[in-house]
Amino acid sequence: MSFPCIPEAGFFDSPEFLSFALHFTTSISTPIHILGLYFLLFKTPDYMKTVRWYMVNLHTWIILFDYSVGILTVPIVLLPSFAGYSFGVLTKFKVPNLYQALLVLNCLGYVQISIMAIFENRFHTICDYIGKEYWTWLRYPWLATHYFGVFGVLLSFGYMTPDQSFAIETVLKACSSAIQFCNNPFLEAFQRLPCLLRDLYEAPILVIAEDYTYHVIVCMSFIAFYCTEGFIFTGSIIYHSIKQLKTKRMSRRTFQMQKNTFIALIIQMKVPLIMIIVPSLYGWISLLTNYHNQALMNIAVTIGSFHGAFSTVVMIFVHRPYREAITSIFVKQSGRVNVTEFQQRKDIFVVINY
Repeated sequence: MSFPCIPEAGFFDSPEFLSFALHFTTSISTPIHILGLYFLLFKTPDYMKTVRWYMVNLHTWIILFDYSVGILTVPIVLLPSFAGYSFGVLTKFKVPNLYQALLVLNCLGYVQISIMAIFENRFHTICDYIGKEYWTWLRYPWLATHYFGVFGVLLSFGYMTPDQSFAIETVLKACSSAIQFCNNPFLEAFQRLPCLLRDLYEAPILVIAEDYTYHVIVCMSFIAFYCTEGFIFTGSIIYHSIKQLKTKRMSRRTFQMQKNTFIALIIQMKVPLIMIIVPSLYGWISLLTNYHNQALMNIAVTIGSFHGAFSTVVMIFVHRPYREAITSIFVKQSGRVNVTEFQQRKDIFVVINY
């Protein structure tokens, strides 16, 4: 295939940059994830036992999401078109790009549901409400419905994916001519892409959707439903905690403990979402303005890959038991260093004065 256009691209536009960046973030995230999992399993105090396994579940999905992006797929995203390709470990094993894309989206969706499950656990543990005995049994099907719902929606995404056999060749031709008009409606989305790097012309590009109206509606509906449930659980927890304190059904000490745990959970869940919101915001801007910048897209994916490590660090420092545990580790290490230095200096002193 001839390449009539010369792309204006630098290192940040290249797959090599994205591969290096994602592998680098994964190498940093791995020890942080291990430390966080250790604290959850062995340093969680008794008053957090009811939420511990929910936090372990969340931590597990965060790790899987990080590895799905940083190692398993390493995705090149070609927004504003719903297209891209991957060159991670799964590609080496000939796993289709479609399955890889659905894997990443599935892990991301399960991260959000796991966050919601934690707030539902706090709601069920703290609040007294009518029908609580029924909700005790219904909450498990409710949670399972969320997990199966995300999986089902992603299956519909896969089912609606256009036929790729003709698409790959024609899409590459459309990209190489950049502004050439084509009557095939499937290629209209790719007319928005500028002249691309040669690697992209030779890559097995996956087109998820030509018309992504359905995908946008589903994603926005999920976000709206997710936020509504979050506000209901959060508001109920605050209302019932204050009510129990006023009616003296909860001691001030217990209230303060529940309050600190609740605030820590909110910070732990919401602050790391910045690492997802920033790339998503750029993605929406790219879609709305039909703007393509591969360097910015690669940087956005890299920022998203930091979500897991950032989330674990926030978890360790906002919860007092984990903060004290990691502080004790460094204090012990510092103490050992000081003792060793003292012994070395003592030996030197003895040698000098021998």
